[in-house]
Amino acid sequence: MKLGTALTLVLCFAAMPVMAQTSTAPPAKPVAKAPPPSRLEPVVTPLPERVDPAKDTAIRHLLDITQVSKMGDNISGGLSIQVRNLMKPNLPDDRLQKFMVEFDQKFRDSMPSAKVIDIIVPIYAKNFSMEEIQGLIQFYESPLGKHVVETLGQVSRDSQDAAISLERDAAIKSLRTMTGDYPEIVKMLPPENGAAPAAAAGAQPVPTPAPAKAQAPAAPTLKPVTPQQ
Repeated sequence: MKLGTALTLVLCFAAMPVMAQTSTAPPAKPVAKAPPPSRLEPVVTPLPERVDPAKDTAIRHLLDITQVSKMGDNISGGLSIQVRNLMKPNLPDDRLQKFMVEFDQKFRDSMPSAKVIDIIVPIYAKNFSMEEIQGLIQFYESPLGKHVVETLGQVSRDSQDAAISLERDAAIKSLRTMTGDYPEIVKMLPPENGAAPAAAAGAQPVPTPAPAKAQAPAAPTLKPVTPQQ
């Protein structure tokens, strides 16, 4: 793997926020990407706590107008992909397709998205007072609040992309200053200013192989990106 590609993956994983919906949830702390599972591990789901009926109703309304109520559908879709990836090596394509149709139907029947909301409501109730919930509803029903719901997801994605580009460029520049002590990394870096990378001191030229009949495209390298103003 080219070093530039590896840097891109590392930066993407480090900057990826855990957000089940794209508008109102604050970014979570960066977490390391877990390796693909070899099996599905059982998880004990806590029982939802009791919430005052008036506060329960207010929280559910807040979840609707902020689109957090779609979290259950988003999580279900992600879990379905996980199951498909887990079963793909074990089933031929025709059986895999039939299996996924059956699984998705059984999963929707046993786990309606409303159950996810039932779990979220007590979490909001524990962290926000009734007065704060009402204040949030008032804000998100305002023109500015509606605009936040519509645009904050894209703003978060664009901000993350800009930060990744900036940090990636800084990482490449830092690595260039280390090529004197670590000549092995020269050939792994992208060309500087469009020029071919300089050969490391004492490095032997690499012979050019004869072209093959069907040559696979080269692995992408990471090019420095200038953040847009």
